[in-house]
Amino acid sequence: MKKRLLPILLSFSLCPLTQGCFFHNLCGNNPISEAVSPDGKYKAVLFQRDCGATTDFSTQISILKKDESLPNSGANTFATGNSQNVRYHWLDNDQLVIETDKTERIYLAKEKVRVGFWGRKKIFVLYQ
Repeated sequence: MKKRLLPILLSFSLCPLTQGCFFHNLCGNNPISEAVSPDGKYKAVLFQRDCGATTDFSTQISILKKDESLPNSGANTFATGNSQNVRYHWLDNDQLVIETDKTERIYLAKEKVRVGFWGRKKIFVLYQ
């Protein structure tokens, strides 16, 4: 029993050296642009997400606090195929407008996004 347990424990103790072993995130985000809300507290970040050779890029938007970095995860607001036709702007402090080609396949299109401390702030998203 001890002889079997030692290799398992040893492999997991080396995990930090191999960047997370089996759970390493193969996806990456490449920010393209960002738009800051009129009050300067929030930002919408347009980025391309790439998860390797077996999938195509996707174009995504996340709404974050202005001082928050874009996490290495999927969007919290909008995601479509590899589109170059996504435009966005703030209507006011509480509303973001996203314009996209109607022929694009949409994977995520939230109409309300909670951001900030415990998600207290609601940003409404309008699609055109």
